[in-house]
Amino acid sequence: VRGRPPANLAIMLAKAPIWAWTGGVLGAVYVTITILSIPTLGAGTTTAILISSKLLFSCIIDHFGMFGINKRPFTILRAVAALGLIGCVVVIAAF
Repeated sequence: VRGRPPANLAIMLAKAPIWAWTGGVLGAVYVTITILSIPTLGAGTTTAILISSKLLFSCIIDHFGMFGINKRPFTILRAVAALGLIGCVVVIAAF
């Protein structure tokens, strides 16, 4: 660790893909929505929604091979699991 940025930092930043710049904005939106949702929905429901949405989006990422990863098809078994996640959120929210 040298304590200073690399000499080619400007080149590295210019070559970064556009989606790499969305992390900060999306992170701030994520934290804001979470903070605003907990008083209304409760901590359990909010957490269930957040975890389920991440898992469902990961299925989309896998299916289309986004961000340079290998494609993994969305099978009927994954669809059943996704419906189970949605069902769990409904049950947690109802009780």
